[in-house]
Amino acid sequence: MMKQFRTRLRPEQGITGFQTLLVLIVIAVSIYSTRQIFMVYSAHWTLEKNVKTVVRFAFVNLSGERQPQIRTQVLAMLDGMGAQYDKKKITVTVDDMEKKILIDAWYAQTVTLPFFPNPKQFHLYVQNTGTLE
Repeated sequence: MMKQFRTRLRPEQGITGFQTLLVLIVIAVSIYSTRQIFMVYSAHWTLEKNVKTVVRFAFVNLSGERQPQIRTQVLAMLDGMGAQYDKKKITVTVDDMEKKILIDAWYAQTVTLPFFPNPKQFHLYVQNTGTLE
């Protein structure tokens, strides 16, 4: 007669797999959430950088009435990133005499995370300093 060996799980061994799975799920959710939030904020930082570039070189690259041209560029950037905005909350002020430009914009980005304010509201405020300061 052959001897049969049975492998029995002790109580502490049975819970280990469940705890490992739970830890892996928490890590996966954390990585996914961090990636989603970073992508939204990265898009905001890129927009801010691009708008600062437009403002910095507006008096060199743009001629004629600058305010509508800058506003059109800012709106095109917002449309390009898929932002939700109200055109009334996008203000562009150009002072040709003092060579100052002020851009003040409120917009929202959709974030696909539960328990996160959706859409996330952002404020973009860019002002160049005049060349004669």
